[in-house]
Amino acid sequence: IGKEFTVKPSTVYNWVQRYKVEFSREKSIQQEMTTFRSVINTDPPVKKKKLTSEQLEQRNLELEAQLKEEQMRSITPG
Repeated sequence: IGKEFTVKPSTVYNWVQRYKVEFSREKSIQQEMTTFRSVINTDPPVKKKKLTSEQLEQRNLELEAQLKEEQMRSITPG
């Protein structure tokens, strides 16, 4: 389970101690994992690479152009 959620074995142990009554009465740990997987995004976060100042300036210009275009669309009768 620890590998599945990328947590330490001690964390899994704490979960089991805290929720063992609920696990024993209701669902198996495998069923709980399936439930958690459907609710929680367990994928590792995607890190964006940092942009250079030139790339940031270019992105800023692109966004400003998009904003002007959207503003013109909202002003111009369709």
